[in-house]
Amino acid sequence: MVNIIISIVLSIVGYVVLLLLSTNLVGMVVRGFFPNPQLQEIKSRKNLGVVPKNKIKKMDIADVLITIVSIVVLAVFLYLLYRYLNIWAMGAAVVMMIARIPDLLREIKNKQVILPKYMKKDLTFYITTIMSWLPLPMLWWAIYLVLS
Repeated sequence: MVNIIISIVLSIVGYVVLLLLSTNLVGMVVRGFFPNPQLQEIKSRKNLGVVPKNKIKKMDIADVLITIVSIVVLAVFLYLLYRYLNIWAMGAAVVMMIARIPDLLREIKNKQVILPKYMKKDLTFYITTIMSWLPLPMLWWAIYLVLS
């Protein structure tokens, strides 16, 4: 009985931590595959000098490096979850990340954050909403197995 209560408390705290880490990591990775709109606007100007062109090239290289580092950090994060907890904890993080991707793509397309009350309530909305809560019982089970 004590293990169940402890695992419930730890899973709620872990859910918040996992939510913050996984959504930010997947956000950095996914955004890295799309060009920066402000940078693209500057590139489209015809009368750029040498200095801005060099700065743009450096920013392009930095974007690629940040994306590569984010992918590596994401892989290490998932491995550590698997190694030190179990497959259920890693699965919870993966489900959270997959649930975040459609909203993230919508934000990138519209170039702004869309609040849930203004989102189109289509099938994707309901599926991702369910998917965003699914990691909570998965994480509880992962922690319960570790404590047992």
